[in-house]
Amino acid sequence: MEKRRLGRTDLEVSRIGFGGMTIPDVSQKQAVATVHKALDLGINFVDTARIYGDSEAKIGKVMKTRRDECYLSSRSPEWDYEGMKANIDESLRTLGVDYIDLYEPHDVSTTARYQAVMAEGGIDALYEAKAAGKIRFIGVTGHNWGMMQ
Repeated sequence: MEKRRLGRTDLEVSRIGFGGMTIPDVSQKQAVATVHKALDLGINFVDTARIYGDSEAKIGKVMKTRRDECYLSSRSPEWDYEGMKANIDESLRTLGVDYIDLYEPHDVSTTARYQAVMAEGGIDALYEAKAAGKIRFIGVTGHNWGMMQ
């Protein structure tokens, strides 16, 4: 599986990643089998989010035995300090891991959302989690290419 460096991190991730957005639509058995198959095929980037139903819990079943084979990414739909901090801790618990490689505020697609992350302290919660070793890298997701440039 071809790998590439992820952004400005030191993570060498598979060119094809595994996205957990639709995992809530399938049984736990099927979800777990699918994540195992992805890892078996050499995919080493597994992405999920708090907002993706039970995706973190299903992926967490696989992480119990295969955490060291992949980089794990999740995100919070909360942009304020308390919400982001709570979501990071809940992601760690639900995934059953000690750290998450990449954590992001979810869908920062407008100036108002960006300002909320910055002004309401969501970014501070991310920096604190990074300093505490809960997350390795901070990212951002969005659905507006103009905002991401």
